[in-house]
Amino acid sequence: MRTFFLYGIKDARQASAYLDHHLTPSGEKEWTLCSGARPFAWLRVDPEAELYGDEGDDLIEHGPCIVADRSGALAHLEPDLIAFLKLAQSTLGGTLRGDNDELL
Repeated sequence: MRTFFLYGIKDARQASAYLDHHLTPSGEKEWTLCSGARPFAWLRVDPEAELYGDEGDDLIEHGPCIVADRSGALAHLEPDLIAFLKLAQSTLGGTLRGDNDELL
């Protein structure tokens, strides 16, 4: 599994509404991105982005973030997940990073 973060979004409610509009809810405050009927990524809005990094780390933007976990079984669909997150970024703002803090 690989995780991606869209840090520094301004409004968690707006992010949730965006995900509600574009994705299928898979539970309370969680959404899935699917290939056909098969989910390959699970997304959630987390109000505490600092939980995912060192609080002194200049790379971590505090405030709400979208967290996206990609299935290891469907690694070939990672570009689709990144494209979706970049589209979300164009609407919601923020900084897109991978799980090793690399900019995407």
